[in-house]
Amino acid sequence: MTFRTAEELEQRYAVSRARLLQYAARGNLAMRRHGAVVLFDEAAVGRLFPERHPYGISMSAPHARPGFGTLGAHRLGEPPSAAD
Repeated sequence: MTFRTAEELEQRYAVSRARLLQYAARGNLAMRRHGAVVLFDEAAVGRLFPERHPYGISMSAPHARPGFGTLGAHRLGEPPSAAD
């Protein structure tokens, strides 16, 4: 297990320190304390929250443009085509 600080995880995943603490308080996320430093299990955070990318947040791997998904017949973040 690799444990990281909330600040490190906030840079890599779409999650805040407050959310990490909430998950840990409910027992859904492993947490360790080293004095005043709080560390969280990075593998568990990776399973619970999407990764941040320079071009947005990836919510689903199969999409060529992470950060966009499908709602019904339309791709979010893209204008409808002329055929629609």
